[in-house]
Amino acid sequence: MIKPTAGHVERPATIYTVGEALAQWRAAERKLEEVEAGAAEWQAVQADITSLRERYQRLFAAKQQSGRAIN
Repeated sequence: MIKPTAGHVERPATIYTVGEALAQWRAAERKLEEVEAGAAEWQAVQADITSLRERYQRLFAAKQQSGRAIN
């Protein structure tokens, strides 16, 4: 699911596999359990979880549509 971008790119693209996205999502959820609820770090980790969940879901859907095996 690599997409071209218009204009200047600040940094190289980061490529994730479905497995990597899932592992990062799970790690963020474990970290959230260790952080005090409501703290600034808790909010940052919660935002990461949302982003990682969405990334995983996009990658999973793209792989299903392509007909390739899910790794």
